[in-house]
Amino acid sequence: MGTWSIGSVANAVQNMIPNVPAGISGAQMLDIAERKLQYVNEWTGLSNGSNSIPLRVQPPVMNLTASEVLFMIHTYGGDVHIGDTSFGNSALNSAKMLEERGMKELRAIGRKLQVYKAFG
Repeated sequence: MGTWSIGSVANAVQNMIPNVPAGISGAQMLDIAERKLQYVNEWTGLSNGSNSIPLRVQPPVMNLTASEVLFMIHTYGGDVHIGDTSFGNSALNSAKMLEERGMKELRAIGRKLQVYKAFG
């Protein structure tokens, strides 16, 4: 896999979810992936740039991005049918599952804790 960029994450999510509506793909997908990378950085205490996402951070960023995209599909359309693919409660359930998986992967990475000693 190697080091990814934010575009690689967006592309992987686009390939993971069939028939992503045009209103969510493209620039909006990149924005979602960027926000999720920022969330992962804040949660873990790491400082990964959008052009250098290391291997251990890729799965939670990808799963949290996919979760957000599925939440958006569900919110925008409720029960939407695109070709043979149906998005409805299954999109909402999949979104929750991916979010839980992403958070589990974040917990596996761990948090950077800072401890301060109070003088007094």
